[in-house]
Amino acid sequence: MNLALATGAKAICYYVYSTVTARGETGLLKAARDTTAQYNRVKDINTNYQGTGQSLVNIGANFLNLTWKEDFSIHQNTAEPISSTYKLHDVTAKIPGGATDAETETYVEVGVLQSGATNHYMVVNRRCTSTESREITITFQSTSANAYLVTDIFTGDQKRLLPADATTITYTFTLGPGQGKLLKLEDLGSWSGTISSNTTWSGTVCVNANATVTSAATLTLAPGANVIIAAGATLTVQGALVLPSNATVSGGGTIVTSGSGKIYVTN
Repeated sequence: MNLALATGAKAICYYVYSTVTARGETGLLKAARDTTAQYNRVKDINTNYQGTGQSLVNIGANFLNLTWKEDFSIHQNTAEPISSTYKLHDVTAKIPGGATDAETETYVEVGVLQSGATNHYMVVNRRCTSTESREITITFQSTSANAYLVTDIFTGDQKRLLPADATTITYTFTLGPGQGKLLKLEDLGSWSGTISSNTTWSGTVCVNANATVTSAATLTLAPGANVIIAAGATLTVQGALVLPSNATVSGGGTIVTSGSGKIYVTN
């Protein structure tokens, strides 16, 4: 099923009628319409997809507004970058805590889907026996100094990545046998320079180099805003900085006041 989603499937159908092969294998129902073990497995997929607590209907809804572009069987795409068009540089897999798979044995499928210009990646562990979980590292091409946000669409988990001088960024996660994960990669851009008039920042803003709020200006962060200040960068407040209590400031940089500069925290 996950491979189908990686290769552009928009729907998954199955029959509940009884099926018996020449070897006595049954489908979801026996001839007498009693359920089989396969029925319970399918039911679990429908109500608790990969242990996320979400239904397959909810998981499938994430794909309806995405346009499938291309898929890559990593064991057959060993050159780097795999695709500059889709910012996919490299994919490696290893036994958790163990050795890395050879490139030609990296049995991972990556399907690329898009919403507008935003890339999504359906990553699937093609190994399916019970002992074949894999720790997967996916490397994306990036713009130097920009911040990036990786979102696990199935769970809502997010990780912000600040590459500084790097031209690639990496994201590592573990997939059980046959499992898949839909990732969204967003380029949050960067900002630096002088703020000389009243300004409001909303959403996520990356300060990648020194920035100054002049004495005549007030910088206000909107409720829920997140400012990432890169390591080595400084946001200098000569005027005023207004921080709602639910706004966040992260990264390795600093905020300092200068002269009559003030920082106000509001509810």
